[in-house]
Amino acid sequence: MNQKILFSSFAAALIFTACGSDEKPVVDAGVPDMGTIMPTDAGVRAVCPVAENNPSCMASSDCIEVSNPPSNCGPFCPGYFNKSCITGQCVTPEEILADEPINLNVDVGALFGQVRFFVNLVLVAESAGGEALSCDTVKQNGWDYRNSCYNITDVRARKAGNPFDGSRYLLPLSGVPASRKVIFVVYGFEEEDTSKGPIGISCTEHDVPAPGAGNSMRQIVPADKMSVISG
Repeated sequence: MNQKILFSSFAAALIFTACGSDEKPVVDAGVPDMGTIMPTDAGVRAVCPVAENNPSCMASSDCIEVSNPPSNCGPFCPGYFNKSCITGQCVTPEEILADEPINLNVDVGALFGQVRFFVNLVLVAESAGGEALSCDTVKQNGWDYRNSCYNITDVRARKAGNPFDGSRYLLPLSGVPASRKVIFVVYGFEEEDTSKGPIGISCTEHDVPAPGAGNSMRQIVPADKMSVISG
């Protein structure tokens, strides 16, 4: 579905802030790190690492200590990691520049007036076992974002507040790795917390440019329109 990127003076004037998580010191897990270089493999791809690729990690938690999710998110939110395990190797992603924030333009569509709270996840579009992750997978019934073989690089939770245009909300994102394909997943809730299950989901695949290649206007990313979660 085509989406328009809205470059309005209102959006340009926004102060991009996000609900922070409970910070704690970053602790390296001591597993060898490939840096920002993409690891090679034996051609065997799976959700979780396989022996043929001689993995040095099985999950992001083998590469670095987990960062706690926002305290306002409750048990719905998983932890996240500043390093990723890709094809069984620890990788430290490049980071987007502080003055080039990525902001997700989410249209809640038919759920306008019902969604009062958002939770967004940022995932590397490649699992610990090297399998490609797509929105088709994310939207499958039974997809489990808590699977430790998925590389979650950030989690944010916030009240919906007022839309900036019609049924569209602008969500500032943090923890987005640069020079990499990522998946932005946004869940919508009808309460101002996660005490009930989500009623909507938006999933967007995005190729993040290298640091210095974007700017605050070009980094407004049109998201897939939120669809209703049935059942």
